[in-house]
Amino acid sequence: MVWLAVGVITATQVVVGMAALGRRLNWTSLFFTTAAAWLFWAVATPVILLLSRRFPLKRASDWKHVLVHLAAALVISIGRIAWSAALEWAINPIQDPHPLYRTMFFTMVYMQFHTGFIIYGATVAVDQIIDSVRRLARREAEAAWFASELSKAQLDALRRQLEPHFLFNTLNGISGLVREKQNDAAVEMIAVLSSLLRRVLEGSGRQLVPLAEEVSFLESYLNLQSMRLGDRLRAKVDIPVELYAALVPQLLLQPLVENAIVHGIGKPVAPDRSQRLFRNPSRTETAELIIFEVADR
Repeated sequence: MVWLAVGVITATQVVVGMAALGRRLNWTSLFFTTAAAWLFWAVATPVILLLSRRFPLKRASDWKHVLVHLAAALVISIGRIAWSAALEWAINPIQDPHPLYRTMFFTMVYMQFHTGFIIYGATVAVDQIIDSVRRLARREAEAAWFASELSKAQLDALRRQLEPHFLFNTLNGISGLVREKQNDAAVEMIAVLSSLLRRVLEGSGRQLVPLAEEVSFLESYLNLQSMRLGDRLRAKVDIPVELYAALVPQLLLQPLVENAIVHGIGKPVAPDRSQRLFRNPSRTETAELIIFEVADR
């Protein structure tokens, strides 16, 4: 279709130009001959594209492919001239005394030989550019896929690190309650822990979760730790409701709050007292206030 359009446009220009010069010709024959000459490229283009992909010109080491394309351009150019000369010899749209085919052929070689090389080179160049754009788009898509897979792998690795850490610390808190003979609190803590673990396992296949779900998990975790620390732990969660639909990595908030508890309540309350960890907090230590805020910026 492209070459047909080019042929029609070129034939129209030739006919209009000849008419403007006052020539009296067979306009139908002239139009058909000029347009049909360009149809040769409709047949030659698939061959050119095949050679372009078979012998690409992407690297300096492909210089041998240049020789292949030069030879192909020579053959195709001669074929195109032979086709055009045959059309004009058979139809004779100019209505001059009928010349010999050989005379018309060599006349066109002199006038149009370079045209075939230009069209061949332009076709190869366009094909190479399109191929480069496609390869670049494919590489970008592959890079995005690998980045996504890497992100998922990193989140999975983080989850595998966080879940045992969270579990072991909670079990240690339960064992502390048992040692202190607080059996009812220990049983309740086990029930809450079971509910939390069920939620973690149910969401293990998801990389991102709504912030509302993460906050709900965090509140359950704080409730679990409050059973261990009692009045020593006071938490405030201040997050705008309009942010609850935002997607965040799963188990993003819990380790942050856990570190705040460990390094907040477990820190020394006086210079002359040794540092105490969350696993064995003293009942005489001052209660700490944790405020977890998310600003809507």
